[in-house]
Amino acid sequence: MRISICHYSFHREIGAGRMDLPAYFRTVKSLGLDACDLHMRLAGDVAANLETIRSGLAENGLTLSSYSLSDDFTQKDEAARREQVETVKKGLRNARLLGTPTARVFGGHASGADKASLASDLKVIADSLKECAGVAEEVKVTLALENHGGMPGLGEEVLEVIRKVGSQYLKACCDIGNFMGAGQTPEDGTRIVAPVTAYVHVKDNAYVDGKEPHGRATRAHKGVTVGDGVVPLEKCLKILKDAAYDGFVALEYEGEEEEHTGVKRSLEALRKALKAVGV
Repeated sequence: MRISICHYSFHREIGAGRMDLPAYFRTVKSLGLDACDLHMRLAGDVAANLETIRSGLAENGLTLSSYSLSDDFTQKDEAARREQVETVKKGLRNARLLGTPTARVFGGHASGADKASLASDLKVIADSLKECAGVAEEVKVTLALENHGGMPGLGEEVLEVIRKVGSQYLKACCDIGNFMGAGQTPEDGTRIVAPVTAYVHVKDNAYVDGKEPHGRATRAHKGVTVGDGVVPLEKCLKILKDAAYDGFVALEYEGEEEEHTGVKRSLEALRKALKAVGV
């Protein structure tokens, strides 16, 4: 397994105007990494920024591990859903321009907690991704479906969508920490999706007492610096290793600590965990 970092790990720095693309690439290098990904909302117009991105990667000796798309197929309005499908198709073509092998993709949000609503959401997501899979096959970029936003949230749901679509260009983005958002333990969710995983997000969460859980979570929690929370990182990495996963593990820092220090401490914990499992 090879460490990378998610562009989103610095979203507060970027949003405040303190980190542009060249600074992001320099920061990644300064962290001792040789890979990073880009987020569509943070990278801007790919065509307009293509030379900046290519030169930034080359000058800092970096590999682009993935391109993260932001989408939500579970729209009530069909025109809005169609727009989301076209956004993903465009994102896949941009991923091809960038030369990355994977594009992270979302499903959507759970419209209800009952079985009928969840099944309906999964069908809409699978139907939408079937359309996108054709472009993925055309540009030879693998869609990596993340357990994010409530649907799909469980490992079983990610697996169900992948099986329904039935394309070799749709696999999983295993976000170790996000399974908690659907009431599933990180190790159980990781075990289910590990055999079909194309990309991995690493984060940590801590429980928050006295607060109502959000969405499908059974207990309130928040993002913290990796190593400070309850996510059993070593156990999850061992599960991935045993499933013969040998791709990127990308830190997605979502803690409240200042991003530069939180990212550094999180990377230390990730490197220690990988060493502990013999990677």
